[in-house]
Amino acid sequence: MIPSFLEVLDEFPMLAADKVNRAKLPAPVSAPLGLRLRPYVAPGSALEAGLAQEWSQALKVEKVSGRGRLLCDLGGHSLTAAAT
Repeated sequence: MIPSFLEVLDEFPMLAADKVNRAKLPAPVSAPLGLRLRPYVAPGSALEAGLAQEWSQALKVEKVSGRGRLLCDLGGHSLTAAAT
């Protein structure tokens, strides 16, 4: 498994059982790791622009590259794809 985000925290919210309380972790503030690896490529056609717009709304990201980015790089997964 590859993490989507890498955040540095001063401390982790803990449960009484001395485990990390995932529900109380703060939302990530940095860009997903996959977005840092590849440069943005503008959609090359009207079809690509339409698909990029739909995916950006579904994945709640600002821009979706026309090419070169995988669904997982943008924080998506099979359930996101099925819902879209």
